[in-house]
Amino acid sequence: MGNGASPATATSERTEPNHRAGGLNDGEYGNASSWIPLDPDAAFEIDLGRVVEVGRCKLGRDRTGEFRDRPFDRLKIEVSTNAADWKTVFAQDGITLPSQDCLIAACAQAGGAAVLTDDRHFDHIPGLEIVRPDDELSGW
Repeated sequence: MGNGASPATATSERTEPNHRAGGLNDGEYGNASSWIPLDPDAAFEIDLGRVVEVGRCKLGRDRTGEFRDRPFDRLKIEVSTNAADWKTVFAQDGITLPSQDCLIAACAQAGGAAVLTDDRHFDHIPGLEIVRPDDELSGW
């Protein structure tokens, strides 16, 4: 757990030692350290211990490259300063996007920034400002 964060907790998790919520932010990666919920609508929470600015967040399926068959099609990111009042900063349902692109969009929306990309799947994220490389470079 970096930066003083507590181990992640979840609304649903398996009982075997692998695939527990604590694997979400333990610094380990690979299938054995991944969280697999029992409920498809499960949620997890990571308490950072204090109010902090998050400059970057990464979410990945498997950094070892062993498993590529488990994309998710629903992601909702909420933030709170008191663990009681939550604000949704990103939500996407029904379209499978690469996890890293979901987080790019979430960070951009939370920070009021645009995403510079040629990837058309970003077009499916409501409210996301997209700048295409051709548009950005046309003034040079």
